[in-house]
Amino acid sequence: MFFIELLIGPLSLIIAALLSVALITLIERKAMAASQVRMGPNVVGYVGLLQPFADALKLIIKETVSIIASNGYLFLFSPLMIFCLSLTAWGIMTFDAIDVIYDFPLNSLVIALTTSLAGQYILISGWSSGSKYALLGALRAAAQFISYEMFISLALLNVTLYYQTLNINEIILNQENDSYNLISLYFAFLFFFVAIMAEANRPPFDLPEAEGELVAGYHVEYASLPFAFFYISEYANVFFNSIIANFVFIFIPMQQVYFINEQFDLGGLAWVTAVGLVLIQIWIRASFPRYLIDYIMEIGWKFALYVNLAMIFFYY
Repeated sequence: MFFIELLIGPLSLIIAALLSVALITLIERKAMAASQVRMGPNVVGYVGLLQPFADALKLIIKETVSIIASNGYLFLFSPLMIFCLSLTAWGIMTFDAIDVIYDFPLNSLVIALTTSLAGQYILISGWSSGSKYALLGALRAAAQFISYEMFISLALLNVTLYYQTLNINEIILNQENDSYNLISLYFAFLFFFVAIMAEANRPPFDLPEAEGELVAGYHVEYASLPFAFFYISEYANVFFNSIIANFVFIFIPMQQVYFINEQFDLGGLAWVTAVGLVLIQIWIRASFPRYLIDYIMEIGWKFALYVNLAMIFFYY
């Protein structure tokens, strides 16, 4: 019985992450269809609500292709590890002041270290595929991932120095007696938001996965369940990074507040704000063209790096 109780928390978190991925993919496909004035998914289920589950079932029941030139163990191990790292970050994150699965005093640092490990497995997945196209895509994806991971860390460093703590729960509690962090750390939030899109290969920073240039990138040789691991991890990271941006930069207090002598619980609005950040990323995908690789690197190394370092010295 005790063992079952221990599993309830992680299993509920995994289910919540998978359901959020299904919802985000459906919203994105609907929004992209509306922006292009065409019909989106509308066949499976009522107005297409079951389309993400049909896609997941299709990937699961498809045959897993084994490539002769690939390194069999690493070829299958790398997407599984990327998927596990994504869910591990969800488990460390403070979603509530009380209900935390793994509470670390330095959980922001642990989250940064956990998410940064995905870049290594991107390289491994491309190399172990035995394809030069996958290797080229992995090299570009890893270079972009490492570049913008540093700017995510620098943006979070501004917040941790501002509140003098590396614990996200303490940052949330400190914001209750402070003005909106977005006002004082506007540029840090801006770079953080751009960096999470580039790290997740979201448009317009999706050159490593561009079908025309790189034949779908580092996961070109993957199919069935291993490809589903890549797909789920990417969208899980999109929502997870939006939650971090909401809690750290534009947090709406999760505690109960009083307004005109009536009691309101704004915890739900905090999640609505996180979904709003996801919708902004979807709007950017539908509106902006893809950047070239030299522009992507110049944004990071020739502009964002200096501005982030200048903000650290300016504030502290």
